[in-house]
Amino acid sequence: MKSLFLKIRRRLAKQDRPEAVQHEVFSRRDFLLRDVRKSEIGLEIAPFFRPLAPKAEGYRVETIDILSTEQLRQWIHDDSSLPNELINQIEEVDHVGSASRIKETIQYSGEKKYAYILSSHNFEHLPNPIQFLRDCNDILSENGQICMAVPDLRCCFDRFRMPTQLDDWMQSFYEQKSLPSAYDRFRAWYKRCNNIGVLDHAESEIVLHPNPLKNLNTAFAELQETLANGHSEYKDCHVSAFTPSSFILLIKECIELNLIHLDVVDMVPTIGDEFLVRLKKMTDLNPLSSEQRRDLYFKMLAELGLPPSGSK
Repeated sequence: MKSLFLKIRRRLAKQDRPEAVQHEVFSRRDFLLRDVRKSEIGLEIAPFFRPLAPKAEGYRVETIDILSTEQLRQWIHDDSSLPNELINQIEEVDHVGSASRIKETIQYSGEKKYAYILSSHNFEHLPNPIQFLRDCNDILSENGQICMAVPDLRCCFDRFRMPTQLDDWMQSFYEQKSLPSAYDRFRAWYKRCNNIGVLDHAESEIVLHPNPLKNLNTAFAELQETLANGHSEYKDCHVSAFTPSSFILLIKECIELNLIHLDVVDMVPTIGDEFLVRLKKMTDLNPLSSEQRRDLYFKMLAELGLPPSGSK
């Protein structure tokens, strides 16, 4: 299965981040590994051959991937665009299975707590983000944290998509969705574009002019074929799409509904094609006021280039 997932991971692995935009005081890895101690036990999701916390450097980290170590090695061996030397750089996979249900994948018994969970360009692929965050909350230690790099929809092939909304997440959670649906795939593919632009960190301007990559009728035909033949195997796509403010808004709304008990404690706004975020377990979770919620909605609209109501 040569999915989009591998293509994305290959592209990310070829780049020395932060890509496209250099910032003299910023280190992506330093931010994501802040407060991470090598002596503490952690989890890294799908590190492939460019881990954030390499075992070879002494990190007591366990890895999760949908494929086994041998399957990943075979992928590289079969892919002519990747040098075979990378095979030796693949992190050993400790737990094979979906990150959407971490407790099930790692066969969690409650005896061990993790100090951190690392995720780079994986969160947007999850079919059930609320369940993922709830599982993370259960397996993290008291001061545990999730450290993530998340693509900004404005700077990748999701440029023509609207941000994922709370009801999308809620439906996935209450239906306990375990795979990207046929409609997730349709949405991701018919709006997919050739945007490989970035946000200029200094001026916050979008560069490049994206164009749709797939004919709508072609995407519709693929949807009909999938629905006719059934949908039982994993087919990868970006299930969710975010801007920084839309991400914060989703987290805050889930907190208000008592669906999750993790909150954003730090964020680096978009540099290159991604924003960075850290979430921690919190005992004192304050819901948004109506004014704060409104302000986040306006920030999200501004990120999309939409003016406030009534403006010209």
